[in-house]
Amino acid sequence: ERDDAWPLMFDRIYKSATPNFDTKPNALLMAAVAGRAPGRALDIAMGQGRNAVGLAVKGWTVTGFDVSAEGLAVARAQAALAGVSLTAIQDSDSHFDLGTNQWDLIAVIYGPASIADDTYVARLERALKPGGLVVVESFASDRSAAPRRPVDLDPADLKRAFARFELLRFEDGPAVSDWDPQTTRLVRVVAQKRRD
Repeated sequence: ERDDAWPLMFDRIYKSATPNFDTKPNALLMAAVAGRAPGRALDIAMGQGRNAVGLAVKGWTVTGFDVSAEGLAVARAQAALAGVSLTAIQDSDSHFDLGTNQWDLIAVIYGPASIADDTYVARLERALKPGGLVVVESFASDRSAAPRRPVDLDPADLKRAFARFELLRFEDGPAVSDWDPQTTRLVRVVAQKRRD
């Protein structure tokens, strides 16, 4: 209920010495960039930087943002340990300026639920260079399901929101998430901005 609830919650999660999430880069994201020439990447809700650092190690020029100061501090430290650089900014998905034709890749891995909104996806499309990728992995449930987690995406909404993109991969089903060892419903998308 507090305006600062998300940053406070994630600060506690990311400063833990024993994180309850997978600290390796996301498998879907790493598979999506395999064989692609590195370019400019944006990691939305980057947390402690596991994906940003993973991309930077592969030669990408990475910018990431998150609401958690603790997560960003860990991300910077992990980048230094890996011998790579990245730009880590404290900001929210509703406020961060995504720019226009800026990115070859945008990663939204367990990020904000707004990713399934038409207006947000239009911002992503505008921000991507032609042929650029958006990679999404998140918890999923139907909009009508009760109860729903605040981070759940409705796969039908997500698919509709990305209708202007070329869908290279779309999965909706049970799997083990990066945040919980239990099988749950996930949605995974790799979408490419059309070149025309």
